[in-house]
Amino acid sequence: MSEASREKTDEIHAGYEFETGMFDRMRSWVDVAPWTRLFRVLRLLAAPVYIGMVVMAVWVSMLLGNMLGVELSALYAPMGLIRPEIVPRTVSAPLSMMSQTSFSLSSLVGVIVCLGIWTPVIQVVARAGASLTAARGLPPAGETLRLTWKRLLYSYAVPLLIIATIFFALLGLYALQLPVVLFPHRIVGVTVGWLVGLAAVPVGVLIAGSMVAIPIGWAAMICEKDPDPIDSLSRGFEALFRRPLQLVGYVVLAMLLVALTQWFSSAALAAANFAWMHVPGAMTHAREFQISAIAATASVAVAWCLTLQFGLLGGIYLLLRRDTGGQEVEDFWQPDRMPQAPLPDLPEQAYSP
Repeated sequence: MSEASREKTDEIHAGYEFETGMFDRMRSWVDVAPWTRLFRVLRLLAAPVYIGMVVMAVWVSMLLGNMLGVELSALYAPMGLIRPEIVPRTVSAPLSMMSQTSFSLSSLVGVIVCLGIWTPVIQVVARAGASLTAARGLPPAGETLRLTWKRLLYSYAVPLLIIATIFFALLGLYALQLPVVLFPHRIVGVTVGWLVGLAAVPVGVLIAGSMVAIPIGWAAMICEKDPDPIDSLSRGFEALFRRPLQLVGYVVLAMLLVALTQWFSSAALAAANFAWMHVPGAMTHAREFQISAIAATASVAVAWCLTLQFGLLGGIYLLLRRDTGGQEVEDFWQPDRMPQAPLPDLPEQAYSP
């Protein structure tokens, strides 16, 4: 055998030695259990800058809610638009839902306020959580804020695209019902009713899927190099319909971490209230002072839980991107922090003979 053919043979992969055991071929435990990367996001609980941004968002949203006369507590997420009492449990539930559902102007204002305030905050913290999940460390808050500001209009387009799609889908359902108005006959009503009911199924899937696609789309908008609202939404729907079990598993783990954080924050809240209440003369102040002190400590406790939730969103996005597209979690895009200066021109003596 010639030397060239021997070198070519050496380049051929001989395959894995499966008798050595599975764990001998693993680099670390994150290869066996990728979800363990989410535990790195707990570092956000000790990041005062990110927690402070969430606290400010809580205060600003409460202040605007009081000024506009809107109750924002149930509108911090799109899921707040669905009340538990109108969840259909029987065949006749959709009929009763029509009389129970009400969408007022104040609710619309509350949704707009929440989207306007919380979209950049969610993205800033989600990028920090994604960076921790990818073992890239905690990114500088100023750099993340500048990146979020540049992509803010594209991020607002993510829910607007879903809203526009749902609006045109509802117009299509309305158009399907027109024959019943023009020809009020029993056969026409039964036929059109079946058609409208079947056509409403994909619309319902779109509305339900948007609850997952919009948050994942926000995370994709801030974590990927090229901001594209349509591509970001498609990533959310792809994760929901292609990898539902992985999505549920990551969400369950995130819920456990948030529940643990909530328990710790409740203990810290009780200790903080105990501390200021036992300061001499504190309980003799006006009631407004006591309410304000309790609200201040409670807002910090709420911000802890919200910060972890937003950070876990970024980590879950990277894990779902790995499950759906095969892209490694460590492949996390980071912008160029310092522009590369051009090389200086060499003097003529350096290259002239």
